[in-house]
Amino acid sequence: MAKQSWLNANAETLALSLLSAGEASHAFSAFLPSRFTIKNWVLCGDEAEVAGNIANLRSGYMPAVLFAVSLAGVVSVIARSVLPLVFSIGTSVVMIKLYEGALPSDMQLRNPFDFLSMGRAPLPKANGQGTTLLNGEAVAGDLGTGGMGL
Repeated sequence: MAKQSWLNANAETLALSLLSAGEASHAFSAFLPSRFTIKNWVLCGDEAEVAGNIANLRSGYMPAVLFAVSLAGVVSVIARSVLPLVFSIGTSVVMIKLYEGALPSDMQLRNPFDFLSMGRAPLPKANGQGTTLLNGEAVAGDLGTGGMGL
């Protein structure tokens, strides 16, 4: 019996891969608000409130990615193909970019993987200084870029 490749790109595997991608987008809609809600709720309030809202928004990225990738990992094992996992990871990256795109450009993550350093939400900089909310407490100082899109 010939050894199968982990690519295994037959019609059934491609269908499972597309379903995994769809479930990844559904995971994001389950853990995060809509882009409309982000533009009309998350960005309302004073700077500290907006920073807290953005931190709350980003706190949904991790469970959404974990759910999507875990489900796709199981599908990949069953299908004996890495494609469902690749499709799910790709969809997760696109979804994070879409959610970040709903934020003002000066508050967006530069890299969709920067959400892994969760717990911080930037406030606008003033003369090179900034304030960050770290676990709900304001901390002042030079933030640099820190991967937070400042």
